[in-house]
Amino acid sequence: GYGGAPMPITTIEKLAGKRVWAFKTRGEVDATAVISAGRVYIPSKDKKLYVLDLKTGQKLFEFTAARAITAGPAIANNTILFGDTAGNVFCLEPKK
Repeated sequence: GYGGAPMPITTIEKLAGKRVWAFKTRGEVDATAVISAGRVYIPSKDKKLYVLDLKTGQKLFEFTAARAITAGPAIANNTILFGDTAGNVFCLEPKK
């Protein structure tokens, strides 16, 4: 969550306004999550980039960086590009 303890990432059903799923990171999330190809990419201050299934919220993968990830990733041509606060830049290509 912004400015405090970790808060769950939650999806809300558009028409009914019901919670579909929630996922709690181990650190604050101050950056925008990105949705691409049925996956949600969540950068976190716990040094992790979490990759979740958009429909179920199930964690598919997590990547650990050297330091906190405070900006949302960029995604193009099935490649995920993001950095951490140590100045490292990562380029990942997820399995299909």
